[in-house]
This record gives sequence, structure tokens and C-alpha cells, in this order.
Amino acid sequence: MEGKHPEHDNSASRALIYMHIPKCGGTTVTSILTKAVSGASHFMVDGGDVAESRNRLASLPETERMRVRLLSGHLSFGWHELLRPARAQYITLLRDPISRVVSHYNHVCEHEDHYLHAAVMGKRMTIGDYVESGITCEVNNGQVRQISGIEDIIQIPYGPSRLAYGMDHSGALTQAFNNIQDHFLMVGLLERFDESMDALKRLTGIPIGAYRARNQGNPNRAVYRPTEAEIDVIRHYNRQDCELYAACTRRFEVAAQRLRQTRRMKWPLLTRRN
Repeated sequence: MEGKHPEHDNSASRALIYMHIPKCGGTTVTSILTKAVSGASHFMVDGGDVAESRNRLASLPETERMRVRLLSGHLSFGWHELLRPARAQYITLLRDPISRVVSHYNHVCEHEDHYLHAAVMGKRMTIGDYVESGITCEVNNGQVRQISGIEDIIQIPYGPSRLAYGMDHSGALTQAFNNIQDHFLMVGLLERFDESMDALKRLTGIPIGAYRARNQGNPNRAVYRPTEAEIDVIRHYNRQDCELYAACTRRFEVAAQRLRQTRRMKWPLLTRRN
């Protein structure tokens, strides 16, 4: 699907859904969007209880749900059905799967209140142990899982995964590609954050002013740096995420070139080959 330039679309009747993929710059993006969209029209998902948030949104009177202009949080594909299915479009940012998993592991180790901290630190897990353990599906093709909509984010207390841990997830990858093609206005890249925000501004007309990076952790902390063998483990357990990221990076390059050449912004079509 090609993103529609705001001057060609009635943005007042359109709902934007920001899918916050963990460790992909979501805290910063949320702060930007929160400043730009008034509170009454912004529904934020509670990351501590995604299922309850979905139930709360579904239980709102239809007139209130139709007033939601921005829906954001740790949600998986499918929430547009609660808004204006024909007028709701998703945006998200991806991250290189290797650096994303490393960041996830470091975050768990650093934050004592994280739901995985006690288990990881208690067993003195290396990052290889962590990825191989199956303790969380967030580090096993987590980006594909979320975009495919096959399941909600899997973490305590959300229940068992529908996708077997560590197995081939090509079917979910295909579904993720299809969802991006049909329902996403933009898929940006954390590694090209400023360009992604510029594209978002042009695609939606949302006023994006100055911003600063959020939730980056303590810059003085000791971070775990994986060995080459551990990187191979991460890559193996995230091979569909790697394919998705590669395709979306190529797609982003096409969009970035268009952005430099013209003020009119249309997002390029996505295929697994382009």
C-alpha cells in the first residue's frame, strides 16, 4: 500500500495506530506523538496489561472509539478492527534484529523491576543462554510475531505462544509482509530515526518539533557484548526478523530517495525481493 500524502486525504477521519515494538525507539516516538495529538483522541495501551487495554477499548461506546485519532503501545496487528477498519493505518519502527536482542538482554539485566530480571540474573544467563532458553518469545522473531498479528506480545501473564519457539516462522513472515503491504502507512528504521520522523511528518501532517531520545538507559552502565558465536545464535533464532528487516531497509532506501527529491511523499510498495 502506498502512503497517502496528507493533502490528498481527510486526516480528521483517519486513525493512526503506532505499533511499539520493544527496543525499537518506541518511548521516544510515543513522546513525540503524545505532544502532537490531544489526550482526548489518544488511546494508550498499558504495556503491563495489553489484554485489559484491548478489552477497555472494545468496551467503549462506538462514538468514543470513532473519536480515537491515535492508538499507541505494545499492540500486535489487528487492533484496527476496533476503530475504523477502512481508515486506520499502522506505523512502526524496526531495528536490526541482532542489536535489538542485545539491547533487550541488557535492558533485562539492568532493570530489577523487569519481569524477566530475576530469572535471567538468578541463572546467570549469558545472552546465548537467554535466547536459547525460550523464556520469552520477544527475542525469537519478535518483530515478525507482532506485525503478523498471529499472537499478542508473549510475556507474563499473556499465556503460551501460538508459534513454536525457535522453529521456522515463514508463514508468519509472509503474513507480516501482507499486513505491511495492506495496512501500514510507514515502516521506519530505528537506525535512521530522524529520516523516519521526517517521513512520518510528511505522510501524516502531524507536527513534529524538537525531540530527544528517551529510555536509552544509563550511558555509564556495563553492557554485554556478544561473541561471534552468540551472534550466530541470535541470528538463528531471529532469521525471519532478519529477512523482514532486510526487505524493509531496501524499501526505506527507495522512500528516502523520494523524500530527498520531492515534497510529495508516497511510500513504496513492499515485496520480499525489492
